[in-house]
Amino acid sequence: MWPFTPSNVPVIEAKRAQRTRALESAGVDNATGDHAQYYGATATQIVARIQAGEWTASQVLEAYIARAVFAHSKTNCLTEVFFERARKQAKELDAEFAATGKLRGPLHGVPISIKDQFEIEGIDTTIGFTQWANKPATKNADVRLSLPTPTPRIPANDHVSIIPS
Repeated sequence: MWPFTPSNVPVIEAKRAQRTRALESAGVDNATGDHAQYYGATATQIVARIQAGEWTASQVLEAYIARAVFAHSKTNCLTEVFFERARKQAKELDAEFAATGKLRGPLHGVPISIKDQFEIEGIDTTIGFTQWANKPATKNADVRLSLPTPTPRIPANDHVSIIPS
């Protein structure tokens, strides 16, 4: 450590504890066999099944949350975890689809993970620098995918998180 730089150990320990609490509160059953049907599906198949009423965004999300928790237990791949925000978004998508019968966009209900170099409002964008920890983004990055219209805006940040679009 550079002699004039304060220790980053307290920041690292606090962020790890925050992540551990989020993972423990995820309430998953560690990727049961019931979830296997979702893992093999492409994004197109997920959207088609949701549109057909066979799956909901919430069901797909829960499977992917369970898988993310499992993957993290093996590889330590998650930095920021905001499953509750994703669950809220999935419920909103499900309610909207139930009321209108229409999908919000081409990625309706598809869980995504995003590298933590893109800003998501309220979430730290550290890119691994402890100096940037505990300074959550004040707005979402404007990230666009190359998709046929309508092209969705996807709020972004976080190393591996799950957000239904």
